[in-house]
Amino acid sequence: MQKRSFLAGGTFLYALLIATLIALICSGLIAALSMELLVLVEWDLQEKLMRNSRSGLALLLGEGSASQEATIDLYGRGDDSVTICRSRWGAFPLARSRSFKATPSGNQSHLQIALLGDRPLPGALYLADRKMALSLSGRTQIGGSAWLPAAGVRAGYVDGRPFTGEHLVDGDQLRSSNRLPEPESSWLDWIRQMRHRGRSMQKTSSLPDSLQQSFADSSRCFHLEYAYLNHHVLKGNVIIWADSMIVVGGNAKLEDICLLAPIIVFEPGFNGAVQSYASDSLRVESDVQLQYPSVVAVIPIPDQKHPASLLLAAGSDLQGLAYCRTLPSGTSSSTLTIEASARVVGEVFAEDILALSGKVFGRVSCREFKLQTPNSSYQNYLYDAEILPKRRPSGYLSPHFLAGGQENGVVKWMY
Repeated sequence: MQKRSFLAGGTFLYALLIATLIALICSGLIAALSMELLVLVEWDLQEKLMRNSRSGLALLLGEGSASQEATIDLYGRGDDSVTICRSRWGAFPLARSRSFKATPSGNQSHLQIALLGDRPLPGALYLADRKMALSLSGRTQIGGSAWLPAAGVRAGYVDGRPFTGEHLVDGDQLRSSNRLPEPESSWLDWIRQMRHRGRSMQKTSSLPDSLQQSFADSSRCFHLEYAYLNHHVLKGNVIIWADSMIVVGGNAKLEDICLLAPIIVFEPGFNGAVQSYASDSLRVESDVQLQYPSVVAVIPIPDQKHPASLLLAAGSDLQGLAYCRTLPSGTSSSTLTIEASARVVGEVFAEDILALSGKVFGRVSCREFKLQTPNSSYQNYLYDAEILPKRRPSGYLSPHFLAGGQENGVVKWMY
C-alpha cells in the first residue's frame, strides 16, 4: 500500500505569496503602461495645440492687420479652433494666438504671443532729393545700393582731408524723390494714444523695485512726474510715463518695457532691451548697450515749437531702430546725431537732419546730412562714416514703422 505524500504546511503560504507578488508586479506594469499612454495622449494633445496656435500666428502674418479678436476653425472639422488677435507693442505688431480643444477632463488650450517684424528694406541709403549732391570724405563707406539726389555723389574735402575709399558707393546708384517713405500711421496713433492715456492716469510717487508682467495679462502702467530707474528690475508688459523726464541708470535691468516722456536719458553702463519714445530729446550716453529689439524714437507733439533731438553718444550701441520725426509745425528742425564710435545695428531714420559720424550696420534714411567740425559746418557731407547693411545679422527683422512694410516673421516670443 502506497503512502500518501503530503506538502509541508508552509508550501501553500509560499505559493500564495508568490502569486500575490506576481499579481502586484503585473498590476504595476499595467498601471505604468496606462500612465505612459495617458502621458503620450496628453503630449500629443499639447503638440497639436501648439501646432494650431502656430498656424494662427501664420494667419496673422499672412492676412495683415486685423485688430479684432476672431475665432477660426482651421480645418473645417470643428475640433481645431484658434482665437487670434493683433495689437501693438510700440513699433511692433503683437500677435496672440490661442488654440483650444474640449476634452473629457475639461477645455485644454495653448497660448502663444509674439512680436512680429518686417523684412528689412533693401539698400544702404535713401537720401531725399534736396537739389544738393552728397559729398564723401575720409574713410566713409557706403556698402550697398543708394537712392541719391539727381545731383549724385562726389568726393569732397573736410578740413583738408580727401575721400580715401576705392568706391563712392559700393552698389547701384538710384534716383531718390524729395520725400522720404511715410511712417506707419498705426504706430504713430499708438504713441498718441499712449501719451493721452498717461496724462489721464492718476500719478504715483514711486515704482516697484522688481516687476515681471506677462504679456498674457493686462499691461501694468505707471504715471510719474519724474522717474529715475536704477537698481530696478522691470520686465515684460510694463509702460512708464513721466510728465518731465525719465532717466535710466546703469544698474537698471529692463527688458521689453516701454518708456514715454518729453526727455529720456540712458546713463553709462545700462544694458537692456527697451522701446523709448520722447517728444523733446532722447540721449543715449557712452557705454550704453541697447539690445535687439530696442527702439529709440523722438516724436514731437503736434504744437511743439522748439527743436527735437536724438543723440547716440560715442561708444554707445543700439540694436534696433533710431527714429527722429520732423516737427509737425515746421517751425524748427529735428536732428539725429550718431557720434564717432557709436554703432547702430538695424535702421536709422531721420525725417530732418542726420549728423552721422559713427557706424550703421543697416539702412539709413534721411532728408539731409549735416557735419560739424571745429572749423566749419558742412551740408550733405559724410566724414569717416560707415553704412554697411551686409554686416547686419541675416535673421534681422525690422520694426513695423513704415507704411507698406511686409511682415516676415517673429522677432521675439513674448509668451
